[in-house]
Amino acid sequence: MPFGTQTDADEVMSEINMTPLVDVMLVLLIIFIITIPVMKHSVNVDLPVAKAQPQVILPQTVRLSVDGQGVYYWNDAVVEVSALAGLLQAEAAREPQPELHFAATRRCATSMWPR
Repeated sequence: MPFGTQTDADEVMSEINMTPLVDVMLVLLIIFIITIPVMKHSVNVDLPVAKAQPQVILPQTVRLSVDGQGVYYWNDAVVEVSALAGLLQAEAAREPQPELHFAATRRCATSMWPR
């Protein structure tokens, strides 16, 4: 062994080997010496910040239903057949166009239209 004297082969070495520690510290010192000037000479860039968020416009839902007696309902309100075409045209002109949910009873289909 290059350092110290060997007294017994079974004896545990109680000395700390400083060579690997010094090598690691020198490498870290070189890394810091190289990287610190690079970090100080950075360029500040003013980047734009987005302020607007996309707006999600959900379409309105219109419920049109017919019962067994032929009575039309526009969002649960009774509507005459003559006014129904005007309401549908007004809703079709809106932006965004609303969803139309149509419901009819089974009795309505058999009583209004003969086979």
